[in-house]
Amino acid sequence: MGIAEADREAAKRRVATSLIFAEVMQKEGLQADSDRVQAQVDEMAAEYDNPDEFKKWLFSEPSRLREIQGLVLEEKIVETLLD
Repeated sequence: MGIAEADREAAKRRVATSLIFAEVMQKEGLQADSDRVQAQVDEMAAEYDNPDEFKKWLFSEPSRLREIQGLVLEEKIVETLLD
């Protein structure tokens, strides 16, 4: 299997995973709740010398916060699938 074929297979897996996650999210009505997002932010911030500065940086750009919301939502989807 060449590199192009390996890339194609990896892309297929990513697309399939995304489609499954989207279906579960829709059927279960899952959303990234603010308490879990805040807990994730706090956990991440604790790894920095200046957690408040990290939080300020994170919340200053909506796309950064959306990434955290996406992580939380992925966790909820996986939890739902495992239940």
